[in-house]
Amino acid sequence: MVEVAMLRVAVLSDVHAFSKAQLEEGQSRPSFVEISNPDNPANNPFTALHELIAREGLKADVLVSGGDLGDKASPQALTYAWNEIRRVRAALSADVMLAATGNHDMDSRAINGFDARGALQGLEGYPFEDENLRDAYWANNALVQHHGAFRSILLNSAAYHGYSDEWQRGRVSARTRDYLRNKLSATTDPGLNVLVTHHHLYPLGVSNLGDHSEMQEAPALLELLSSGDFGSWLVIHGHRHWPSVSRASGGQGAPIVFSAGSFSAVLYDEIQDKARNQFYILDIEENDVGHRVRGTFRAWDWISDQGFQPAQERSGLPHLGGFGGAKTGAELADEVAAMYTGSGLPFMQYSALVGAIPDLRFAMPSDFEAFKSRLRDHHSLRVLSDEGLPQQVGKGSAS
Repeated sequence: MVEVAMLRVAVLSDVHAFSKAQLEEGQSRPSFVEISNPDNPANNPFTALHELIAREGLKADVLVSGGDLGDKASPQALTYAWNEIRRVRAALSADVMLAATGNHDMDSRAINGFDARGALQGLEGYPFEDENLRDAYWANNALVQHHGAFRSILLNSAAYHGYSDEWQRGRVSARTRDYLRNKLSATTDPGLNVLVTHHHLYPLGVSNLGDHSEMQEAPALLELLSSGDFGSWLVIHGHRHWPSVSRASGGQGAPIVFSAGSFSAVLYDEIQDKARNQFYILDIEENDVGHRVRGTFRAWDWISDQGFQPAQERSGLPHLGGFGGAKTGAELADEVAAMYTGSGLPFMQYSALVGAIPDLRFAMPSDFEAFKSRLRDHHSLRVLSDEGLPQQVGKGSAS
């Protein structure tokens, strides 16, 4: 059981580990994680992550793996990546692991045989150490658990890969939704609920790459989660390699959706100037039943030859951000401008503004960009930052 006032969740997704033996002559590597990589943080993201954990003293209550451990269901790569992720869990002292099943984890095109799930089911402790939990997950394509401070769903959106052309998309079936409805009805809402899956629930990103692989029947899942009957939800997924935070369509009760960028895949050409390989820590506030989910996140970029560094501009997600705030960027800007004018100071410390206007901490990245734009265009004020972290508001030049 996890009993905390603030739930800390570490997130890594889409490792796409591979072995050189997989590659045909002239084929480009799919990932920066090759299973024979030396333990050097300059060229092994897992080694670099352990350095970051030690350097920052990072701990987490939960580790989320967003799926696609290996590339094209290579059994050797799956084993390597799963063992590495378990080592990360130990380094973070995470009590709970929620590991999604990705399309590349299922041998959906019978590359290694006709048992699409076989390599995964052969991994030690995947996705749960407890055999009963494993059996329930594979039987229902999902598992609902109550952890004390929060309730979770681990949803297998790749459950039907290996049938027909299902490898082209994710899916949550009516049978699985019925299972979720029944299990959620039978458990107490602790106020904070987290769903982890692989596929995205709706199209994301400015470059869609002709992508149509989003989860089929996801609108019905979102309707279930948004109904108010089963609490407030944070959804964490991978798959698209596109880092973003958004609110699903609907009212204030619609889930917050955290789309994790890839931990180590070589990114598509179309997004290489808009996203980077990232690792995340989410701090989620303890929530009263029925209240919105809100919290903050930190993001680090993996950079070849440098290891993990605080996320920068054009990284997909910034080094520091939030989710679940109730105010628009324009509302926040007008409140900050009024405080600045009343202070009579040339600059105001950003920490003082956050203390007076807590919703600043929880502004999503898109709202924060709107906040900065309105400050600049309507109030002639700028946010002054240092290494991506806001420090002051004033009339100086933005950094």
